[in-house]
Amino acid sequence: MVQIKINENASSYAQNVLIRKGYYPAVVKSIEVFKDKDKKIVKKILKDGTLGSQLIVKFAVYNQDNEGKPTTPVIFKYKVENGPTLEEEVVLASFVFYEYEKAGVTNSALTAKSNAGKLFTALGYDFASKIPLDTETFIGKWAELNIDNYEKEVDGAKVVKSIIKDINKYEGPVMEEVKKSLSKAVEKEVEEEIEIEDLS
Repeated sequence: MVQIKINENASSYAQNVLIRKGYYPAVVKSIEVFKDKDKKIVKKILKDGTLGSQLIVKFAVYNQDNEGKPTTPVIFKYKVENGPTLEEEVVLASFVFYEYEKAGVTNSALTAKSNAGKLFTALGYDFASKIPLDTETFIGKWAELNIDNYEKEVDGAKVVKSIIKDINKYEGPVMEEVKKSLSKAVEKEVEEEIEIEDLS
């Protein structure tokens, strides 16, 4: 659980998941502070020298029927080298800054217009309440994900993976047994941040 104060002042994965681009219903599976392998909080140095700390918000992605209702988890198939073809339920992550530190002073990065603010607003948070945001209350919340492809070079080879381009408020029906479905989802270990401004 992470509690975040409100500022009123105005990854590589184990496998490169690649699914069809488009809009998908998705449910929040976990929200964690971004840490390194030694469990230390990763602080990113920004252009002005400010240190930024991030949350990783992980979404389990679902297929939908003709009426827009989530049905089954989206499945990604991949082949293990010299091994069988495996299947995993797709879990994608979004990185958002929640805290800034400069000259020894720490401030909340959560404003209504920040990327973190837009994400939590899409999940139902009301900035008018001016109360600390408790991330645990957003586990199991639904959102509409705009999923796109992201390309980068790795050792001279082009790698394409699916990423979350945008996160919108979900207006459709939800699955009644979502917690049961979430318990079966397989997470991928997030080791690095995808360097796209829209995701920060």
